[in-house]
Amino acid sequence: MMESNADESILDDVSTASEEDLLLCALRAVFERDEGELFCRVVSQRISDSEAVMINTAKRHNLKVEKGVEDLLAVQSSMNDMHEQLQRAQADARAHSAAVSERAAELADVQLVVSNIADTLQVLRTAKRVVTLFREAQRCVMSGQLHVALRIVSVMNAQLLCMSKHQTLESNHDRRDPTP
Repeated sequence: MMESNADESILDDVSTASEEDLLLCALRAVFERDEGELFCRVVSQRISDSEAVMINTAKRHNLKVEKGVEDLLAVQSSMNDMHEQLQRAQADARAHSAAVSERAAELADVQLVVSNIADTLQVLRTAKRVVTLFREAQRCVMSGQLHVALRIVSVMNAQLLCMSKHQTLESNHDRRDPTP
């Protein structure tokens, strides 16, 4: 009976027993009167303890894997969001670039119109000077000052020549750049 209590105490201590103690217990059970029953119980308990440890380790590992998968999915979702934001930003940049190009083309058209207006004003000023000179020359002829009238006509011819050259340059420019 005492031996049975000793075996039970050894069985209770299986979880804390060393490999050597378990081996001794197993050998004693095999060679004593129990005919291996204690050995089977010790081995069975040890297997159960090992299975429990392995199951707990597997559960912890699975939890870590699941957490890692969740983290990866969150990172992937974040990257997808950033990719969408980048695509929207690129589309906005393309639209802005197109708007800037359109505005630049409009500005070039406006600059051409302003340049044409400036050229027309210059021609009109020259024409006004020619008309004024013509009237002065006409008065000089009426008053008998022919030498003064000839000088005025000479200046008037120079003005008309300048205006003619300007119009020739402008028509050549219009042929090269057919802008409305």
